[in-house]
Amino acid sequence: MIVNRKDVLRFLNYGSADSIGQKAITMKINPTSLSGFNNWKILILRQVDTVKRLVKVIQSYAFLGDFMLGEGKLFRLAPVMQEGGTLVADESINNINFNCNGDVSNNGKNISLYVGTIVNFADGVKWNIDGGEFKTGRIS
Repeated sequence: MIVNRKDVLRFLNYGSADSIGQKAITMKINPTSLSGFNNWKILILRQVDTVKRLVKVIQSYAFLGDFMLGEGKLFRLAPVMQEGGTLVADESINNINFNCNGDVSNNGKNISLYVGTIVNFADGVKWNIDGGEFKTGRIS
C-alpha cells in the first residue's frame, strides 16, 4: 500500500487541500529481490491494467503516478512470464517451475528456457513469438 501522507499536518492546520495539491509517487525497487525473471510489471491490486513495466537489471525506480493528499493504492509486482504481458527485455529462465496465466508477447525480444525449466500454461494461454529468438534446453 502506498499512501501520499506529505503535508498531512499542514492540511490539518490550515484545512485546505487546494494549496497542497498532488504528489508524484516513485517506488524504489531492489533488483536483487526480484528472482527468476527479468521482465516485471506493477499492477494495482484487483485491476487488470498494468501500471508500469520494468526490467530488473536496468530500473531501480518506477514512477507510479500523481497521488492526491491522503490517496492510497495497493500495488503488486509480478513477473510478465507468469501473469502475461509484453516483454521489454530479453528473458532468460533457468531451472524454474512456473505457471503462465496470461498471454505473453515477446515483442521481438529473446526468450531462453534452460534445462530444468517447466512451464505450465493455463487454458487458452499462449506465447506470441514475433521476431527475436526462442531457445530451449542446453543453451551455450
